[in-house]
Formats: sequence, structure tokens, C-alpha cells
Amino acid sequence: MKWWIIFLLGTLGVPLSHGMAQCPTVQGIPKYVDPPYIYKSGVDNPKRKVTLLSMFPIHEIGCKKILSVKNYNGLQRARAMIYALDKINDKVRSGNRSVAIDAVIYSTCSNQISSVGTAAHFINSHPRKDIGGFIGCSYSSTSVEVSKILQSYDVSMISYAATSKDLSNKDTHPLFGRTLPSDSAQAQIVFNLILELGWTSVTILVSERSKYSESLRDAFDEANQRSPQKIHVCSVEEFPKSIDRFESKVNFDDIIYRILNSKVDGFIGFVTADTKQSIFDSLNILSIKKYTNIRFIGTDSWDISFKPSDKLSRIFENSYVVLPESPTSSLKIPLGKNIRKEFHYANIPQTEENGNDWMKAFYEDFYEVPCKSNRTCMQEQFRTLKLDTKIDFAAESALVYSNAFERNVTGDYTKRSFFWDHVMVDHFDDISNMKFRFESCTGDRILSYAIYRLNKFGEYEKIGSTLHDNDDHEGMLDTFPATFARMQCRPKCDLYAGLYEDFNTVSDCCYKCKYLSYRHFRPSLGQQEECPVGEWPNATDQYSSCYPLLQSGLDISDPWIITSLLLALFGIMITIVVIAIGVKYREDPIFKSASMEMAYFIWTGVLICHFNTFFIIFSNPGYVSCSFERFTRTIGYTVFLAALLLKIHRIFKIFIGQFQKADSNLRWIKPKYQIIMAFLLIGIQVLIVFVWLGFEPPKPFSVYPGERHVRICVTGTGSTSLAQLYNIGICVVTTAYSFLSRNVPQKFNESRFINITMYSICIGWPLEFLSKSFLKSISEENIHQVGFHPEKNIGISAMGTSICAIFVVIFLYTNKLYVIAKKKKNGDKPDTMEGSKIITMAPMKI
Repeated sequence: MKWWIIFLLGTLGVPLSHGMAQCPTVQGIPKYVDPPYIYKSGVDNPKRKVTLLSMFPIHEIGCKKILSVKNYNGLQRARAMIYALDKINDKVRSGNRSVAIDAVIYSTCSNQISSVGTAAHFINSHPRKDIGGFIGCSYSSTSVEVSKILQSYDVSMISYAATSKDLSNKDTHPLFGRTLPSDSAQAQIVFNLILELGWTSVTILVSERSKYSESLRDAFDEANQRSPQKIHVCSVEEFPKSIDRFESKVNFDDIIYRILNSKVDGFIGFVTADTKQSIFDSLNILSIKKYTNIRFIGTDSWDISFKPSDKLSRIFENSYVVLPESPTSSLKIPLGKNIRKEFHYANIPQTEENGNDWMKAFYEDFYEVPCKSNRTCMQEQFRTLKLDTKIDFAAESALVYSNAFERNVTGDYTKRSFFWDHVMVDHFDDISNMKFRFESCTGDRILSYAIYRLNKFGEYEKIGSTLHDNDDHEGMLDTFPATFARMQCRPKCDLYAGLYEDFNTVSDCCYKCKYLSYRHFRPSLGQQEECPVGEWPNATDQYSSCYPLLQSGLDISDPWIITSLLLALFGIMITIVVIAIGVKYREDPIFKSASMEMAYFIWTGVLICHFNTFFIIFSNPGYVSCSFERFTRTIGYTVFLAALLLKIHRIFKIFIGQFQKADSNLRWIKPKYQIIMAFLLIGIQVLIVFVWLGFEPPKPFSVYPGERHVRICVTGTGSTSLAQLYNIGICVVTTAYSFLSRNVPQKFNESRFINITMYSICIGWPLEFLSKSFLKSISEENIHQVGFHPEKNIGISAMGTSICAIFVVIFLYTNKLYVIAKKKKNGDKPDTMEGSKIITMAPMKI
């Protein structure tokens, strides 16, 4: 015994009196004791006898009034199961079967708490070894909760009507099966039917806080995601659970008016039976001047036995209902006749021995109250009573259990192996003369679905059927509706101009003309997709496909590329000239006293910046080339900035050290230490670039300027800025040192030239980054936008780098070249003559 369940139910206030199913007090509703229906097999001395527990929605909430929804479907299903039990026990009497079956049938009172309490009470008040299983419930929400209770007692459960796809999850419901498919199968059939009808836009109708609606909608969305052909859901209209309040009634009517004025292709009714009836009632009451024909697809909650009024027939003509279809069996016709006989007005029921009066309550509610014993009225009432579409499934639940009991020779029904080895297996039944098939991993039954259409006479006619596991939706309908009309608000879009029919998420009209996004084509109506890499939308076939482009490099004839190459070439030329002169006159005080060893670093960094332009433009983008580009883009700056920092730091230390008697730190400004420090500063940036490559691996991207396929190396502006942060720090420190050294002797011009150089870099660098941002920086997010010009972006970036490098050479070495030229013009020896404003320092020996 699960004592904790009893404690929980007692805490919830669920009465557990012996032999009775009691409905709890719910929001002021008084308690009501409803005797169950006790079914006895009547078999004398059978080999084995088993008791089944079952539940049906016989009463409304409160258990006071018989539930009349959908032709008293709960009571019909209960009587159908009793009919099947009679046939089973007849087989036992004749010796063809060995296990007799008793049953205790309860009313759920349309209440989950009552159902859970009843199930726990029954199991705890009967010997566990005699309980063979449970049949029920009708509603998925109730079945979910009851299943949790039953599995804790290892009691299996078969439902005749609960279709929620959540119940197919055997991790949470390992002992649940059903004699009909799940919502996933039903939603797939609805989806396939929509495709065959040619609909492209629908509005889904659901009931508020309904497990049934939620399950069907989720299953439909999953089917839509799996399919290559998409159905656009324009909107989801949620009907209030109750319309007793004025606000809910107003909201309900607003939804009805939106449906009547909508121009979508069709509607899907994932609503409960109560909501469906409320919709019919509202449409019958509303004053409609012009009858709008609504294309509608209903599910198993849509009762095809219901005879709509002439008004509803005109509104819903050519609407469809998808229903699970029980196979033709020898039990089907006799079962229907028996139900009709039991519910006939001439069959006046009596109260059962234990006080059960369900059939008597039905007779009073359906015949006596409206007809007052009028025979003619009773005849008319009987004509309106239709057979429930799930009575076959209720009867077949008993047959499935009976066959399982016969196969299980041990008589032990408490093990889970009993359910999967004997109940949920494919087998043939000799009473119905048909074969039962179940999904091996979900416990869902494999059945075909019937498709019905409402004709102008208000009658449902079967027009097709299909298996729910049939992937091919073509040919589901035997008779295609010739009167089907597509929506009137669909615009005519100029496909050759790149327009397509885009879905607009509103309920009245789902379409509008919209231009295709950049490099997109339209594979089907209302859809657009990006062309594969290296392809371009084909305008000759109305942009319905893409064609391949030949891969090419950057356009060398582009003005931006030409300008950047010329600027880099100019920078290389003047740098080479400066190097040649500097090397030739390296012993001249003008070069030697200005840290000649740092000059080599400066020239190397400047050349790296210039050659980077040629590498970016002419290299074939790949992993290696894009990685090398990141090095050249940042290392060039680091090389000459590190040299400038060490040069200005040396000047700063010398002019401070001349006022001190002894300064041990001056040894660090010797050339060999300067070279070591330069390599250390450069090594830090190399490490930063390696980290950058690790966090953001380089990869080439394809861009398509002017219908060309060009591959470029892409890095984000943010990551590039972070990688340059170290260089920016060196630049700031160097500028600060140059500013502090501004008061050196007037004749010492080296510090002033470094100062001007650093100011020019500080101005040129931000201009480079601002120009790249203004012209759409190269990043993965925007390289596929219209108007992206790779030559322009790359040209601007390369020119910014070259300009900064040119500034370094011009501002740092122009004066030195002028002094050398002046000495040479005057015929003086460059290594003995001093410039008028140049003082020299004795060179330091390493």
C-alpha cells in the first residue's frame, strides 16, 4: 500500500469511503455520493476471474446532472464496454475463453481530483491480485493524473479517448496504452490534408487552458517544422473556457466576428467539445447579413453525428472533420444496434440494485423533461440521438484486456512485463474478428483516419481515409472539393522585380508583397531562403532558384584598391630611400646619436604595414593566409611603436640623469638592452595575437558584390580593437614621454620630431577606425547586406595603415635627410660638421 498517496489524498480533502465514489466540494458545490455501476460476469466457477476498473464522464461537475455533451457520449461509451464484457463472458461460458471479467464503473464527474481519489480508493479497497487493469479516461488531462496514481500501484491503463501526445512518453507513463492513435498522428493527418487542399495559411482555434488543444497545437507545429512545405499560421485564437462573465462573452464574440471577417485559407479547430458547442450557439444567435463560408478542419472533438442548423450548414459547407477510424469488425454493427436499443424511448430503465441510476437519469433528462411523456416528441428526440464515434474504442479496450488475460497463463497482473508482453502486442481478436496493432514504443494504436466533409444539406459524407504513418499525403481524398476557392485578399506580386508573397501575421489577411532579402530566393509560396554559398538568385526564373557564381578575387581596377596600392607603394619607396641613406651615413652623428639600432626596428615595422596592403589584396583567403594577415595587421604597429617608446625613454632618462651624480638605471638604455626590450615588447603582442586566434579562429567568408563571388578574411571590429589595445597603450605611453621631454635643450630636435610623429599617429589611428565603422566594418553580421563593397572597406583600412606608417617616416626622418643633404651640398664631411641646431652625444658602446 502506498501510504503516502493516501495521506496526500486526505490532505486534498478527497473522501475515501468504502464502496462509493464521492465528488468533493468544489467552489461551493455540495458533496454528492454517486454509486458506481457494478458489473458481474455471471459465470459460474470460471478458471480465473479478474476485475476491471473503468471511468467515464457520466456527470457534469458536482455529480448532480447527467452530462449530455456529444449525445451523452460518456454514457454511450460505458454501455459499449458493458456490451463487450457480455460478449467476452459469453465466450467464457461456452468454454472458448477461460478468464471471466467483472467490472466496477465510476463516473469521473468531469473532475480530476474526484477521478484520482476514486482510483486510489478502488485499488486500496480491493485485493490487488484481482485487479486486472483500468479502462479510461475520456479527457487527456484526467488520464494524465490518473495514470500517475495507477503506475505507483503497477496497475496498467488503457484509454478509449485520451489522445494527448504526452501520454506517449513512457518515461512518465510506462503503463499507459490506448485503443486509438495520439494527437501527434491526428495533427499529422490534419497537416497532410491542408497540403492536399492547397492551403498555405491557416488560423488555429484553441480552448483556453485545455490540455487537448495544447497537445494538438504542439503536434501540428512539430509536423510543420518537419515538412519541407510550410503552412503559415496567421494567428491563434484562444476561446475563453467559460463565457459566464460579461468580459469573457464579449471576448468570445470578438473572436467569432474576426473569424467571419477573416480571409485566410482555412481554420483548424483544436477546440474541446464544449467550446465547439459554444461556437455553434454563438453563430446561431448572431445576426449575420452575409453568410461567409468558412473553410474549416475539425478533429475528433467535432461530433459528426451533430446535425447543424441551415444557418450553420451554409457557414461551414465544405468543411472537414478528421476522425480515427476503427477497422470494420463483426462487433461494430451489433454494438451500434445494441446502443440504439438501450437508449430507445421504449426501453424504460430501472435503478440498479446498488442504487446506480445512470440510465434512468438519462431517460428523464432526454425524454421526460422535454417531452412530458409525449410519444411523438420522444420519437423526434430519438431521431436526434446519434451514436458516439468512440463507442468502438471503448468496447475494444475490454477486448484487448481480455485477450491479454488469456495469454498471461500465470494470472499475475501486477508486473509491468504483463502490460508490454501481453497487452500492448499485436494480436487477433476472435470476437470482433480483427487484428489489433500497437506502436511498440508508445502504446498507441495504429489506425487509419477517416476524412468527412459537410455538404450543403448539413450531412457529413466520408470522402477519404489514410493511415497516420503514411508519409505520402497525396491521394488522401477520394472526392476533391470542386467548390474550393482560394482567399480573395492575395495580392499579385511582380515576381520578376524580386517581390514575393510574404505572410503577414494578422487574422484577416495573411499576405502582402515584399521584396526578397539580399541574396535570397523563393523556394515556395510565402517563403524565402538564402542561396547556398557561391550562388546567386536567378532572375530569369522569377527568383525561384539560384545559379553558381565563378569565384574571383578583389577587383584590382577598383579606384579604392588602386589608391591603396599606390599609397603603399609610395610608402615603400620613401622608406627604402630613408633606409639606404641611413645605412650609408650610419656613422654620421645625426643617425648614430639617435639610436641607430632602433631605426632598424622602425623601418621594419613601417615596411610590414605597407606590405600588408599587398598581402590582403593579392592573397587567396584561407586559414593560413587569414592568420598571417592578423599578424601583419598588428605586429607592424608594435615593431615601430616599441622602437619609438625606447627612443623617447632613452632621451628622457639622459636628460634627467645629467642632474644626478650617479644613476644606475642609465645602464638599461645601452643598445643591447634596448634591443632586448624591443623584442620583449614585440613578443607580448605576438602572444596576444595567438590568444586572439584561439578565441576567434580565422576563416574566410564569401561576399557577393555586383553578383561576384569574392572570398575575404573576416574579423569583427570589436575583436580587432581589443587586439590593438596593447599597441594603443604603447602609443599613449610614448606620447606621454614625448610630452614630458618637450623641454629638452632647444638644439636637441630628436624629441620634438618623435612628439610630432606620435601626435600624427594618435590622429590617424582613430580616423582609420571611424572610417571603417562608417563604411560598414567587415564583420559576419553585415557582409551579406546590400551595398557591401569589399574593395572600399579593404582599401580604406589599408590606406589608414599606410598613412600612419608614412607619417612615422616623414616626421621622424625628414630633418635628418635635410641635414645630410645640406652637409653634402656644402662639401663638408657629414661625420665632422654639426648642424646649426643639432647637438650630438657621444655614442654609447655596447
